Amino acid sequence: MNSKRFKGPIFIVGVQRSGTKLLRDLLNQNPNIGIPIAESNFIPKMIKRFGNLPPFQNDAKFQEFYEEYTQTTFFWWMKKFGYVMSKEYLEKEADRTSWSSIIEVILRYHVPHGRDKEFIWGDKSPDYMFHINALKDLYPEARFIHIIRDPRDNCLSKKKAWGRHLYRSAEIWRSGVENARYDGQQLGGDYMEVYYELLLENPEKTLRDICTFLGCKFTTSMMQPGRDCEDLGDAKGETKILKNNKKKYTTQLTKTEIRRIEEIVYPLMELMPYEFDYATMFNPISRIRLHILSKHDRWNRLMFNIRTKGFLEGIRFNFRLFKKHSS
Repeated sequence: MNSKRFKGPIFIVGVQRSGTKLLRDLLNQNPNIGIPIAESNFIPKMIKRFGNLPPFQNDAKFQEFYEEYTQTTFFWWMKKFGYVMSKEYLEKEADRTSWSSIIEVILRYHVPHGRDKEFIWGDKSPDYMFHINALKDLYPEARFIHIIRDPRDNCLSKKKAWGRHLYRSAEIWRSGVENARYDGQQLGGDYMEVYYELLLENPEKTLRDICTFLGCKFTTSMMQPGRDCEDLGDAKGETKILKNNKKKYTTQLTKTEIRRIEEIVYPLMELMPYEFDYATMFNPISRIRLHILSKHDRWNRLMFNIRTKGFLEGIRFNFRLFKKHSS
């Protein structure tokens, strides 16, 4: 990490339902930091689709890119929040031959209002925990904040929010955290881990540490999210940090469920400040079982989107999600 003033990007990553949204909203309370309130998710997909060297000097190709961009979940959410970036604006502000320029212009355009002139820009997309190396190649100066939550609470939260199966969620936690830790630790001072439980227990210290990592000043405004920090789960509608939003699994999961989750995540959990309640060894979940459970989870996610967005919009949104995860 060099000594010159850091201007971004920062990427907040982590397994979904680990506190990435809360952390983003707390950081956005600092006018020196700006992160869109929707997940981009499209960066790896677009690069794979159009190539490492964007062919956008060709107007037709650029039009094709913009039309595909308008089909992303990021565009859908930001339009809902009142942000619509025109193709003409992107053409004017970005270097069409550079992915790093195109993506920076898109993300900067969509940050909350009220930023300082030279704010640190970034993105919060949990699934980028699987793309740390690619993002670091795209932005050699990038810094990554990886937030980690107790796997048992994480699995419970996914079940309550989307109907996800506990044991598939446990495997996603294991593989995701393992991948992000391995790639992140190769980055030295450009990678930071934050434990969700420590953020709840001592938010000021955690946020001060993050500001030191980013090279910006801590502000007391960061102690409150400033908006509903969750639209799902036990923190739904809350505009403050819930210090007790942890260890919910001890009363809401059975002994058998807790043990099985611990067995699946055993190798990673051993390396972290979490204590085992029941498991004594690693017992991975089979590929066949995972495949079956993935069908269960996809169906439940479709039903969730239809229930929360209406039938047609739910189908469309689910299609966007499928395109995101199939990239």
